[in-house]
Amino acid sequence: PPPPPPPPPVFSIAVTDRHSDLPWPCFSFWDWREAGIASWPQQALRMRRSARRWSWEERVPQVFWRGSDNGKYVGEDGKVEGKRRPLVILSEKHPLEVNARFTRSTAPLTHVPLRDHCRYQFLVNVGGETYSARLKYLLLCGSTILQVPNDYWEFFEPLLIAGKHFLPFPNASHAMLESLQHARQSPKRMKQLGEEAERFGRECLRMADVMEYMRAMLAAYSSAMTFPVRVREGAYKVSTHEDVDKLMINLHASQ
Repeated sequence: PPPPPPPPPVFSIAVTDRHSDLPWPCFSFWDWREAGIASWPQQALRMRRSARRWSWEERVPQVFWRGSDNGKYVGEDGKVEGKRRPLVILSEKHPLEVNARFTRSTAPLTHVPLRDHCRYQFLVNVGGETYSARLKYLLLCGSTILQVPNDYWEFFEPLLIAGKHFLPFPNASHAMLESLQHARQSPKRMKQLGEEAERFGRECLRMADVMEYMRAMLAAYSSAMTFPVRVREGAYKVSTHEDVDKLMINLHASQ
């Protein structure tokens, strides 16, 4: 029998190494109205302005995190646990060192605007059900990024280097505390990690870079197609950045 056809193209905002999805920029680059966050160019400007208000040494010497309590995993005992819960548990036990709270589904509600995350020396990025869209914003703070391992990643994350742009952070309360205590012994290195993270966000995640990635991805895929393409009635041509903006906003609104 003939070989099975290849899987259809699936463009996903978060992918894993186990699947064939093609990494595609997150909708939040254009619009994240549910979270009250402006488009990426606007929000990036706000993050950079906020980051300039405090040097790394002047920031609150805490690990900081806010987020919803979604994200589950099956523990060694077979129980379903929250991926983000160990961080909150650590905060409850060591409130002077860790400031982590859920902002949805549990009380009290303690929402903190993204730009105010830049007040803290250490910022945690931990995935939810799949990934966390906040990483690109945290990079621009210039704080030290503590990255909890996650199977899902965004299109730009393979370019980030552990030990240069972020510090790997374990997802277990006792190991988190040990890792944090070790990090505090090297403030100059932690500051440098923050500077490199900010430089990456500023130089590699411009909107022009995002658009170029999308162009290159589509060009590479189209060159690999071996079947004829039929344009459906009602389709419109996307040929400019303005067309892409309109398309992505409409797609997000239709979800």
